[in-house]
Amino acid sequence: MKKAYLVAITALFSISTIFALFGTSNHFIKFYDVSAIEEEEPYVEPPKPNPPTTTKEINGYKCTYENCQILEGTEKVNDQYMFIYDGVNNIVLFDSMKTEIKYKYREVLPANNLYIVVNDSGLYGLIKVDKDVENVYDTKYTYIQYNEADNHFMVTSPTTSFITDENGKKISPEYSAQIVQYNDRYIITKTKDGDYHIFNFKNIEFLSEYINTKHYFIELVGEYVGAINEKYIYQVYDLSEKNKLIGECELEVGTIDARARIVDNKIEIYKGEEVLKTIDL
Repeated sequence: MKKAYLVAITALFSISTIFALFGTSNHFIKFYDVSAIEEEEPYVEPPKPNPPTTTKEINGYKCTYENCQILEGTEKVNDQYMFIYDGVNNIVLFDSMKTEIKYKYREVLPANNLYIVVNDSGLYGLIKVDKDVENVYDTKYTYIQYNEADNHFMVTSPTTSFITDENGKKISPEYSAQIVQYNDRYIITKTKDGDYHIFNFKNIEFLSEYINTKHYFIELVGEYVGAINEKYIYQVYDLSEKNKLIGECELEVGTIDARARIVDNKIEIYKGEEVLKTIDL
């Protein structure tokens, strides 16, 4: 009986020793990756608390929080409507004549005579405020960007993107790809696969004269267009002259972050701080 007890104790001690040695050696030489099993939870920034409350009023609007003020960059419209920032991510469109809140938004961006608005779900819309409040585009879009140079808007939904004027009239076709850049002549889109295309406002595509033509990048360079093709060559075109090639630069395979800029009367093709080639105009 004593012998059996001694054998059992010895076996347990041996097993414990083996596990201890394994744990120690694993700490230094990594038999398996502990970090792959014990994944940390991603850090989520807590919401910012609202500022202290207040009892002040702005033209009949009873403020809730101390930071309450007319939204920066806006003013009273038609002696009636005001955008009031009150709290965190809370902008109120207030009717001072009727002393009532018309709408609440998370964000409001003035855009000439219109306003880009964002609701609590992060969806974008476009409104006009004059004698009344008019929805130019309902708050159902994933992004709206204002182009101050021509007073146009780039509107993006989950399935399409297009360009509209200040009256809400579409001035471009709807594209299934994302519009990433445009001017008064050309529209550049990027597909979900990362393929770039360039069109004019009549939906005629350029740089696609060959079947299965692929571009890893296209950009507007002043009056010209720069593109990186499937052979990793950065090419500069004058599209006003039937896709006239005015210069090119061979890149390392896999390079898609080369860019171009106009310096004096030349085009510089560069990557980071390095100028790869200069093309005379």
